[in-house]
Amino acid sequence: MPVSRQTELKSKLLPFLLPPAVLPALLLALLLLFMAVPIHAASAQEATPPPDDAVNAVAAQIYCPVCDGVTLDACETKACEQWREDIRDRLAAGWTEEEILGYFAEQYGDQVLAAPPPRGFSLLIYIVPAAGIVTGAFFLTRSIWRWRTQGQEEARTSIRVPNQEAKTADGKHDAEHTGE
Repeated sequence: MPVSRQTELKSKLLPFLLPPAVLPALLLALLLLFMAVPIHAASAQEATPPPDDAVNAVAAQIYCPVCDGVTLDACETKACEQWREDIRDRLAAGWTEEEILGYFAEQYGDQVLAAPPPRGFSLLIYIVPAAGIVTGAFFLTRSIWRWRTQGQEEARTSIRVPNQEAKTADGKHDAEHTGE
């Protein structure tokens, strides 16, 4: 490329060229800008509180510490408000529903859970009804089978009775009725 062509090209690009001392500062500024965007996006996600439906879904599985037999989502006491706020904070921190329920059970005992975990003595709550249903179904089936076979026996007996009445006075069977 001729020298005049180079000087012509430099003169056209000169307004767009940066001095060498400014280039590192510009690169550092761009790097910080790109790093700040994901940090800002992450902090914006953390600032968004979980919806009330999510909090109430967990609160419906925990009993009020003050009221007897009332779940957190239905109770308006100060203690329940604090527990719901604790649930909201934990959901915002990324805890799962099971982790929150486990935390409350660990802190306050299994009695705060609306559905006790299937372990230990609480396991009976799950086994006894199922065993009762299976046992009831067995006895119901057996009773129905007996009623049906008893009904069939009665039907057979009622068919034999007319044959016995068809006997003649000397004790012989009537050949027409018995088929002999």
